[in-house]
Amino acid sequence: MAELMRELFAPEPEQWGLRGDPWVWEAMRSRLAETPVPSSREAAERLLKDTFRSIVGVDVTADPLPEGSQQVYREEFAHGGMSSGYVDVAEWQRRLIPLLVSRAGASAAVSIPDTHQVGAHSDVIRAEHAGAFEAAWREMAEQCHDTVAPEATYQAWLAHFTINRLGPLHVVREVDFGARYLGPAAAAHFRPVGNLMVDMLVLRQPIVHLPRRAALGARDLPDGAPNPRSGLSRLADFSVITELKVSATQRDGLDYGEVVRDFRKLSVILDAAEKAHPGSPLPAAYVGVFANADKPRLNFGLLQRKLRGADLRSDVLMAAFDSATGDVSFESAAG
Repeated sequence: MAELMRELFAPEPEQWGLRGDPWVWEAMRSRLAETPVPSSREAAERLLKDTFRSIVGVDVTADPLPEGSQQVYREEFAHGGMSSGYVDVAEWQRRLIPLLVSRAGASAAVSIPDTHQVGAHSDVIRAEHAGAFEAAWREMAEQCHDTVAPEATYQAWLAHFTINRLGPLHVVREVDFGARYLGPAAAAHFRPVGNLMVDMLVLRQPIVHLPRRAALGARDLPDGAPNPRSGLSRLADFSVITELKVSATQRDGLDYGEVVRDFRKLSVILDAAEKAHPGSPLPAAYVGVFANADKPRLNFGLLQRKLRGADLRSDVLMAAFDSATGDVSFESAAG
């Protein structure tokens, strides 16, 4: 975990809004170079927003931003070229400051027990992407809590909020891991043995090469042993894997057994990742439980008891939202 604020500014983001943005990034890095990273995510966010306001002169805590302040010109950041000197304040509010905040709180956000932290302390990418996913989950809870739509729509919304933070080529949906390639012990949980789709994944690098499973065995593709015909061959490329369950889509409420099966699915995929890619960092794993139906209400206490009684890994986390309380949480499925 970063100890000084300057460490949060490397690497630079892959995309900027306007030409003044990299200069603001460098000015903030210099201003905060010797400042220790605050102990809480909230304190880090306040510090970053206060620093941005001091440098750019716009308060990004205002939502929505006042008219005329979404993009501002600052002469000290004008170094030539179209849009030189212009700062995309909306982009800082929407993506760049949340990116820095996610880096500041990465270690606390991931919360993975030491027994499964394969290279976690040095895996900045996974920590950053897990933080971006958690920020996207909070945004979906804030904006979509009173909606009723098909589950696929919620999956698209979650992908959208994640893309806003990481860019479109980091986020993919409906990747098939192929249950038959997990081995007999794991495949027994997923009968009939066949497709094993995961709702949304985040790629460590923005390089998408994920053809349909029927094509994964082609010799000219980069997917190698030991599972050339399933998503398992790409596990080392993923930083986050997620499933999503939404209570408002179910007339009779969420099936607790179905939710447990999603946790088991990610558990066996992580088991396979350890075997297929020993020594590589594991992806952060989340099952999102979006409880936004008033009747019947999801009983989180009962769900946790069922999860504790199942054979699950402790590093599969529940991303939970309970509309009854407005609470958002990220906790281990194993309790």
